Amino acid sequence: MRTHPTLLQSSTKLAAILAALPLAFSLAACSAGTSSPSDDYSKGYKDGLAAAATSSGVPEVGTTPVASDKHIGVVPNLVGQNVAQAATWSLNEDFRVMVGAGNLLVRIITPDGTLVTEENAANYKIVSQDPAAGTSFKMTYMLDENGKEYGNLVDSQGIWEVVVNAEPID
Repeated sequence: MRTHPTLLQSSTKLAAILAALPLAFSLAACSAGTSSPSDDYSKGYKDGLAAAATSSGVPEVGTTPVASDKHIGVVPNLVGQNVAQAATWSLNEDFRVMVGAGNLLVRIITPDGTLVTEENAANYKIVSQDPAAGTSFKMTYMLDENGKEYGNLVDSQGIWEVVVNAEPID
């Protein structure tokens, strides 16, 4: 039995759409629980960074600063936090921290080279990080067919990871 070419193309397109739906739902779910940066672009680059930091210029521990411009991400202060509280265990089986609509991979280095996983993360405390807390970076967003930016789909960002040194908690 021969299958009509148009019917075959339609079923292939349908299969591609159905395969993409879980990704779309997971992206929407990820952005639904996060605080989104203000869409007020009238403030300048420096004003946005000043609003995201404390008086010392470094974000408070445990907070993820949000710049007034959604195109600027600010590295959060992870030092002093328990690894399990500082970052989220992702479906890719790595630790991530949300920054606006984007996210940063958290690479964890321990003194003895132990792999930090979801199971043992509560046993480690972050003692240093690179890049430093308060470091800003540019984020660009994906565009729809009309050239309008999506509010929650980051296309690229200037920093993709934070390397932290973690020590065992006694």
